[in-house]
Amino acid sequence: QALRDARASRVATAEGLALVALGRRDEARAAFARALAERAADSLSARTALALLREARGDREGAREELERVLDAAPRTSDDWLAVGEAERALGRTEPQRFQGALRAFD
Repeated sequence: QALRDARASRVATAEGLALVALGRRDEARAAFARALAERAADSLSARTALALLREARGDREGAREELERVLDAAPRTSDDWLAVGEAERALGRTEPQRFQGALRAFD
């Protein structure tokens, strides 16, 4: 079941990213929400993308809250580390210790 949920989350995240590229933001938001529901809200890529959509919509505070959740999470996969990097960049942070953790994860 956990593997199926993780797979469904990845598919929903990919769908959301494709919809963003097509300019279909409302549908993208729904796809990211599905991704979060499938993995009990720990899909960092979906959460980061959702935050960036909120920011584009003018909801800076909502975006900041989502990005902070990403940064509070414990990254486990390369996709998670990429999401953390996106969140750091979106918040204008350049904390070297976070990037060192990402580099160690890729070694």
